[in-house]
Amino acid sequence: MARIGLERSGRWTAGTVNVHERVIQELFARRRGALANGLRALRRLRERADYDLATSFDAALADETRAKAAALQRLLDTF
Repeated sequence: MARIGLERSGRWTAGTVNVHERVIQELFARRRGALANGLRALRRLRERADYDLATSFDAALADETRAKAAALQRLLDTF
């Protein structure tokens, strides 16, 4: 959703390489730091869940992650 919002004006495109990081950097450039930091935090949590198999992902962390995602969704709705 952030990518679509950024590309909507037609003056910027994320391309196809490192798209997540490019979106985050563009959000910082547009002074949307709260959104950029939130997306970066969610990406780290996803990478941890996907690749750090030695660490458990308990219900509390899952709930916290869902809450962060919901908060970011509300920010994206204003974007």
